[in-house]
Amino acid sequence: MPNISFSPPLRTAPGTSLRPRQLNREEECLVHYYRSLSDQDREAVRCLLFAIKETSRSGVM
Repeated sequence: MPNISFSPPLRTAPGTSLRPRQLNREEECLVHYYRSLSDQDREAVRCLLFAIKETSRSGVM
């Protein structure tokens, strides 16, 4: 099976700014944890979050 990397494109909602904002403590912890994962685990997290987003958008959940 070919190793295909799946990363959905990043989109910005109309009217939102691309300026960085200050992260809260919980967000900082999540970013730190995410960065500590292996590349394969990061890919799995991205796919899982995408699947959750898509199923919640379609009302399946």
